[in-house]
Amino acid sequence: MKTNKHAFTLAEVLITLAIIGVVATMTIPTLMADYNQKSWNTASSVFNRRLGEALAMMNSTSSLAGYNSTADFVEELSKHIKIVKTCDKNNLTDCFIAEIATGADPVKTSDLKTAKNLYFDGDYDTETMGVMFGDGTSALIAYNKNVIQDPLSNQVVRITGNRDSVAVSTDAISILYDVNGLKSPNEYGTGKDIKGLNVELNIVPTVCSNGLCIANMGLNYKPVDCSDTTGKDYKYCATSSANATDYWAGAKKKCADIGMSLPSAGRTSYGDCPADAAANTLCGIYNNRTTFGVPASNWYWTASEYSAKVAWGIAFGRGAVSTYYKYDQYNIICVDN
Repeated sequence: MKTNKHAFTLAEVLITLAIIGVVATMTIPTLMADYNQKSWNTASSVFNRRLGEALAMMNSTSSLAGYNSTADFVEELSKHIKIVKTCDKNNLTDCFIAEIATGADPVKTSDLKTAKNLYFDGDYDTETMGVMFGDGTSALIAYNKNVIQDPLSNQVVRITGNRDSVAVSTDAISILYDVNGLKSPNEYGTGKDIKGLNVELNIVPTVCSNGLCIANMGLNYKPVDCSDTTGKDYKYCATSSANATDYWAGAKKKCADIGMSLPSAGRTSYGDCPADAAANTLCGIYNNRTTFGVPASNWYWTASEYSAKVAWGIAFGRGAVSTYYKYDQYNIICVDN
């Protein structure tokens, strides 16, 4: 009797291996990306919980407030969460990566030496420190000297959010932390390895021409409470003291926060922008809007006030100077000082 034996030919084996290789090439990167994302989320969740517990303990023992420097605060924090290395503002890159990737231009760590650079919306008047925690997380921290603690409640430190968000809510610090240590991708604002709490980085889209630099900030700013005459931001309100939500004052503050200023109108009355308007005025920028790449469809604030409730602005559709209510939000362009 004869027995028929079946086997794969070399060509069939090679084709099968090729198919497996193609499938692996298509699926492995996705699987690795999913794995990395889950790792970052988990590490962030764990770090958030440990940081929150440390801050809550400091709050309950009345050791959260009262420091004049970030260094003094970090020294106390190290008693509640393991810190293996600290770096002063002049050596931040010894504890943190040198450049932070964002959805816009990258941010240099060396430019984040003060709380004002790390968190524009709440200048603490303190320096930034680099910190490396025991679990491998690296961070930049700025301490808020104005924090108010309440040992009998969780008003200052609260545990909130979910595993995909920053799970600590506090007024005590601004912290930018990388759960991946010094390893890539070193991205902030993309949901990857760098997270932030009370962080607003100096991401300024600057365009320069003929000695003038502008930053088109769009609607990226917040209003000022101009009904609070004792507030630290009231200085931006000019003669206005009625608007609890004053976007014009907020526009002035935003430009000041990035070391620039809101431009004057370039015209002192209603009408179209003059062709000979000074280059550093908003009318001058309108006249050179193509060079600066400014959209012609938006309305922009100027630094020129008309009255307590309205200020001058320009509609870039045709360069028309007019007045707008301060409680409405319009786009802003900042110019270098």
